[in-house]
Amino acid sequence: MKPSSSIHTVIAVISFFIILLFLNLNNFEIQPWDEGLYAIRAKAVLEHKLYFDQTEYSAGGLYSSTYPPLTVWLLALSMNYLGESPLAIRFFSVIFSILSLVLIYNISRKIFSIENSLISIFLLSTTLGWNFYSRQGMTDVPLTFFFLLCFWASIKIFEAREAKHLALWAAVFSLSFASALMTKIIISFLPLIFVFT
Repeated sequence: MKPSSSIHTVIAVISFFIILLFLNLNNFEIQPWDEGLYAIRAKAVLEHKLYFDQTEYSAGGLYSSTYPPLTVWLLALSMNYLGESPLAIRFFSVIFSILSLVLIYNISRKIFSIENSLISIFLLSTTLGWNFYSRQGMTDVPLTFFFLLCFWASIKIFEAREAKHLALWAAVFSLSFASALMTKIIISFLPLIFVFT
């Protein structure tokens, strides 16, 4: 496959999955547990300006408000601009899902051919688990994106030949690692494996 036609193929495949992810996104009700809990916390951020502690307005009190706030902040941001709707609650999960597909393609291109890299994003995009969580306002897909970004930054750090590129990718790794910590605490230490191996 020629480079220009392969770029067009990648864009076409990812565009197809973007359409699938956004299709009927607003037509399904908010899921009652995690997605609903994050939505209630985001509403508390919007209505009461409680950016750090939404315990008073969280269903379940302290139990449901102890998770890190990045997902809630993103939900509040999208609810502010898109209104209180399932689309607003799920918007950033879909965006992170799309960006994750791009990272999966780029990472797999370091190892495989263009065709196999396309197969990798096709396989991920067609799994039920990925499609379910990509369309839920939860922490799983954003966390996966931050992990992938840490891994991509680690690859670029290893390839860097100049100090400015090394500093840039070290900053990207640091920001994505910090974002992972702000999404889910304990499991977010996994990207450190990329650093120490």
